[in-house]
Amino acid sequence: MTDIDPFPGKKEKIRQKYVLTDEQKAWLRKWHPITENKVLEQMSGYTHVTLARFIRELGLKKSGDGFNAIMQRKGERLRELRKKEKRRILYGLPQQTRMYTPLKKYNCAQHSCRSRALEKGYILSSDCKEGSPSRWIIYYDDETPRDEVFERNCYKNGFRIEEWKEE
Repeated sequence: MTDIDPFPGKKEKIRQKYVLTDEQKAWLRKWHPITENKVLEQMSGYTHVTLARFIRELGLKKSGDGFNAIMQRKGERLRELRKKEKRRILYGLPQQTRMYTPLKKYNCAQHSCRSRALEKGYILSSDCKEGSPSRWIIYYDDETPRDEVFERNCYKNGFRIEEWKEE
């Protein structure tokens, strides 16, 4: 009964187990601490599983400096990608990634100026659309107590202070 093949036509794949030469081990020891694993995979031609096995067998670890350099490069690439995506959205082009890129109307200091202006009794424009010039104008009327330092800070953050004129 042992002669009968339970799955005729299907044969079990025998996985080829790769073995590194001394030269390849020296190369991996040299480049692993300072290079990302994806790059090592591309350079060596091995899959990530095989490469991870070699690294584990050799007992290699990423060095502190090498790891920090790798993370810094990844961060720079991510920042550059975010900048590109924001530019694409601002110019009305479709996004190329599924990355969430919020567009802020105002930065933190500008939000602070607007909220403080409301607290102090200044009048803000309700039209805060991206292209609207009135979003950068803060108005005052006869009853508004003026604050010179506050208004100077608003000017620094791109706002104009104008007198409110009823039409």
